Amino acid sequence: MTQATSQIGADQSGLAYRNADNAGKQAILNHHKGPTAPTYAEAGIIWLNDSATPWTLNVYNGASWITLGEVNATTNTFQAYNGTAASRLINYAADTGAANAYLIAPSPAVPAYAAGQIVTLKPAYANTGAATLNVSSLGVKSVKLLDGNDPFANALLATGVYTLVYDGTNFVLLNPTLPAFTGDSGTGGASGLVPAPAAGDAAAGKVLGAGGAWVAAGGVAIKRQIFTASGSYTPSAGLLYAEVEVLGAGGGAGGSPAAFPRGGGGGAGAYSMSVLGAAAIGAAQTVTIGAGGAGGAAGANPGSAGGASSFGTLVTANGGSGGDSSTTLGSYLCAGGQGGAAATGDIAIAGNNGGFSGDYNGVVDVGIGANSKYGAGGATASATAAGANGAGYGAGGCGSIGASLAGGNGSGGLVIVTEYCSV
Repeated sequence: MTQATSQIGADQSGLAYRNADNAGKQAILNHHKGPTAPTYAEAGIIWLNDSATPWTLNVYNGASWITLGEVNATTNTFQAYNGTAASRLINYAADTGAANAYLIAPSPAVPAYAAGQIVTLKPAYANTGAATLNVSSLGVKSVKLLDGNDPFANALLATGVYTLVYDGTNFVLLNPTLPAFTGDSGTGGASGLVPAPAAGDAAAGKVLGAGGAWVAAGGVAIKRQIFTASGSYTPSAGLLYAEVEVLGAGGGAGGSPAAFPRGGGGGAGAYSMSVLGAAAIGAAQTVTIGAGGAGGAAGANPGSAGGASSFGTLVTANGGSGGDSSTTLGSYLCAGGQGGAAATGDIAIAGNNGGFSGDYNGVVDVGIGANSKYGAGGATASATAAGANGAGYGAGGCGSIGASLAGGNGSGGLVIVTEYCSV
């Protein structure tokens, strides 16, 4: 014990003064070391309490003693004191557990688990799979990889040193030992760093996969099935998802009577599109292709509507309406057919309306068929001609001009399935 006040009392001189002065200086040098607190404490004084092992280093704030940390004279170490909080950086200690069940007892002992604690572990045994860690006998906690999975075999080796961080539930292993690559490199599958396969190797055209084995190169193949007639769709092998486009058929144009020779253009089919996963599509889907609407026969006959197209019940598109004959609105105007109404799909768009036909002071407007996404409406250039048919898919027919002529036919519907398949 070396405790003495640095204040020297009055009426001291000579040897007594020198002894009092030396005692005060020694107390300062030894941080007032002793088993009890100095009775002459003032705010800011430091006291090394040696009443137990390890010693504690304390500072006086004028009212109470605050412990700064522990001094271990046996191991020559200092551990900062965290108050009621658990230590975050835990001292290294040798593993005394078993394979997959690791146990360390650091000094000083960890009072409690707390998120953010960092442990340095040198396992005594390699792991063979899922593993646990017990620190200061506080309880077994699982060891996990960064992705939350259990460590694979030999992620912890007896020759390695590893850093783990407690996340509040598990100890997360930051630096697992990775498996050696293996494969056919022309030497029958040597382990370690494997050169790129040469032509003729069993691994040629493959890539290194999880665990270091050569596997077929992954990727996505794009395929397309186009339907212009009704049938059945069967997914290609490895289907992941598909973009399905459906187009309704175009409407036929109106025919022209003898008295007022003109007909309205047919409306275009509606368009729908959806992106569907393989599970939603299933093993097969019925594909229906709408027939193009027939043009009105010669005379006062409107065109027929185009048929609806569909991909099962998942994606549907309505057909366009037929164009009118000139008798519908009177002798001078003839309405075009309405575009197909929007139906079912992630994107569902109504078709374009067919053109009207009219006669203004001898100038005749032709009832042109409506264009679609994949087709062009019929158009008649001649001043006296039957209506032209819609071209491509889903387009309306053109109305006729001239006495007693037929309107043009609408073009049929369409279904396009663009597949994205794994390879």
